[in-house]
Amino acid sequence: MNASSCCAETPTTPSITASLIAQNVINLRKARSMSSAVLAVRTGWSGSRIAAIEAGSVDTLHLDDIDTLAKALVVEPAALFA
Repeated sequence: MNASSCCAETPTTPSITASLIAQNVINLRKARSMSSAVLAVRTGWSGSRIAAIEAGSVDTLHLDDIDTLAKALVVEPAALFA
């Protein structure tokens, strides 16, 4: 095995879970006529973090992050995985 084949960069794609949460956050936010800026304020997170979550590029959300998002969107946490 040569060095170029062992360490080749592969493009990353959002995980299925990240994509599911992303789409649900967008849908729930829009259903509440909420902007991403308002969601950022309600979660206490930056707008860029909300944008990354909605893009599906955040693969690791801790349980407290899920809880924070659910509270900000006024839903049960399970709704983010529906």
